[in-house]
Amino acid sequence: MYPIHDATILDVILNEHERLIQRVNAEVSRLERLHRSQLRCGPGCSSCCIGTLAISKLESYMIWNALQSMEPEINKWLMERKIQLSNQCQFLQNDICLIYRDRPMICRTHGLPILFITDHDTFIDACRLNFTDIHEDNYFIESNILDMGPFNGELAKLDKQFCERVIGMKWIPEDRVPLSCIMEAYVHANGQP
Repeated sequence: MYPIHDATILDVILNEHERLIQRVNAEVSRLERLHRSQLRCGPGCSSCCIGTLAISKLESYMIWNALQSMEPEINKWLMERKIQLSNQCQFLQNDICLIYRDRPMICRTHGLPILFITDHDTFIDACRLNFTDIHEDNYFIESNILDMGPFNGELAKLDKQFCERVIGMKWIPEDRVPLSCIMEAYVHANGQP
């Protein structure tokens, strides 16, 4: 998918990314335990897997590599599948994520209460299927929400290194890769029009 100019630096970046994902997963697990009674998320729920999700080039590279080693029956399903025009994620099969182990960081946090800080506002958002019997103003406090700011900052740093030092591209933070483009490239690279 991308020409690799420096495999040594790539290995360092991939190791740092793995450590970042381990920390994100640990925080997600802590919050899932804390909010267990409020969460409706689980296998087969794909309510959050909608929209035009675009990810970093580093994450797209990792998904591309994961696709190369898919089990034959999943690969066959991917190749026979028509690119969807719906709003649903391209990597869902019967509401199950085919790239779950290698899913992007944003997908790892769906459903949980996440702190968003913009230039104009600060707010907490969570899946509307969760937390249905609580009042947000009284329930969410700093210790039971996920502040993605530091994690996203680390991912951006790794993505910048990946772009500039590994694939030789100028890093533009807003230049993201839609998941649907990864699927299209995969199907095209494997002989489908």
